[in-house]
Amino acid sequence: MNPADRLYDLFTQFPVLYAGTDGLDQTPSVHPVYSPVYLRNAFVFPMAKCDRFYAELSLHPTFRLCGYDPESGTELQVQANAEFNEDMTMVSEVLSASPVIQKRFGKDLNMYITAILTGIRVTVRHQNDEEAFVIPDPEGLFTKISFKKDNEIRDRILKLIECRAEQRNHENDDDRKLYDGALVWIAESAKEVWPRMNILPLEQSLIYETYDERETWVQRAKEKLGNLSVTKPEDLTYILSVDSLFENRKER
Repeated sequence: MNPADRLYDLFTQFPVLYAGTDGLDQTPSVHPVYSPVYLRNAFVFPMAKCDRFYAELSLHPTFRLCGYDPESGTELQVQANAEFNEDMTMVSEVLSASPVIQKRFGKDLNMYITAILTGIRVTVRHQNDEEAFVIPDPEGLFTKISFKKDNEIRDRILKLIECRAEQRNHENDDDRKLYDGALVWIAESAKEVWPRMNILPLEQSLIYETYDERETWVQRAKEKLGNLSVTKPEDLTYILSVDSLFENRKER
């Protein structure tokens, strides 16, 4: 049995795994995940762009998968790197083979990306026995992530600013202040790259009563998101999502 077939059999034995990553706040993070799909001689995860798991892998692509079968006492450890691919054909194929994720994040294919596992190292422990092997990297699959144009991130930020300025619901609540704090932080960071970018509509639509209040909420947003930097257009989807920005509301 070749190594890839052996790992496929192991994933069948462990349909639910735990993925260990470096968290956004620089502390270890763990996510329950379904086993990756085996497609075109590669092991692939379907991932939602607004999911924290994807955000963490974007920053630190090396991670571990762990599974344990208490009946047999078998432990599975898989170390791998994530190579992201936005090809819609691949996204569609992987989602078809793993439809459960769409129940959580919806059916819009543009919300998804695939993470192809590379550099795979496998360790299987059973009582006093240990088995270790590596999986060769797949070839010819990577289209990588590319921007349609150099200023795509800027254009998306400007669209967010326009939408924010058009909103008429200016309730003075903590969620709105936290959202605005994140958007101010993003916009001000973008102006360092694009100095002529106009963020005046955002400034005029903010609900803060004082500059100090604004800076307080900007700092809270930065801390909440682990001082992330926006380097890819999809980062904006994650940073300003309900799951990432507004989780654990009572802790604020």
